[in-house]
Amino acid sequence: HYDSKIIAVNGISINVQVAGEGPPVLFLHGFPDSLHLWDAVLPHFVLLVKVIAYDQRGFGQTSAPEGENSYKVDAILDDAIGVL
Repeated sequence: HYDSKIIAVNGISINVQVAGEGPPVLFLHGFPDSLHLWDAVLPHFVLLVKVIAYDQRGFGQTSAPEGENSYKVDAILDDAIGVL
């Protein structure tokens, strides 16, 4: 069972799925994907750790901020930290 929710991080709405218990493991998708990239993989990890997958900014159900700095590595890293 996955806990799906929208959370506010760094001024945007991020779609997150969380399941399991234990140390958190963050699953980041690539371009141009969504958290569903991990659908076949997460069930194998959820028995061992707390899995956290989310739609990165501008993908899936996460909002798409505007601005020239909105998609730089620092912003994406800040989102990952905020989700954790």
